[in-house]
Amino acid sequence: MLFFTKVKYEKETDILYITLSDEKIEESDEDKKGFILDYSKNGNLVGIEVLNASKSSINLTKLNKMLPNSSSKLINFS
Repeated sequence: MLFFTKVKYEKETDILYITLSDEKIEESDEDKKGFILDYSKNGNLVGIEVLNASKSSINLTKLNKMLPNSSSKLINFS
């Protein structure tokens, strides 16, 4: 199971960024349209960028519920 270390939403650009690790990003890949995956030098997934997040197929409510209680208010879409 993945645990998110940080989730940030930029309302102005409608970009959601999910940080999975503090490893340095070496490579990024737009795996699926609207999703950019960031990888470390060792090929570990370190972050996920969701473009047009409010219009994407990602279930943001479900994502919010997956966050640890202390982080449950990190994503505010109001």
